[in-house]
Amino acid sequence: MNTALELWQWALLGGLAFLMLEIFTTTFLFAGFAVGALFLALVFLVGEPPLWLVMVIFGAVSAGSFVGFRRIFRKPDDQRITGGDVNRY
Repeated sequence: MNTALELWQWALLGGLAFLMLEIFTTTFLFAGFAVGALFLALVFLVGEPPLWLVMVIFGAVSAGSFVGFRRIFRKPDDQRITGGDVNRY
């Protein structure tokens, strides 16, 4: 019996570790990394792409999910629209 973990298992563990970090930070930064790592676990189940493609997939999915999380979970008072000159006293 082989006791070494496969690539998809490492990616799954990495995604779960990022989710645990997200619990402590609540900035949605690590949540994006977690989605990227969990998506890579699915990719590694299908096959083993070259390293450059793994990095591109992880970066694109992580960045896309980060932007999506920020848009979905943004606070209503996160940005203020001012009516006039912001430098006026």
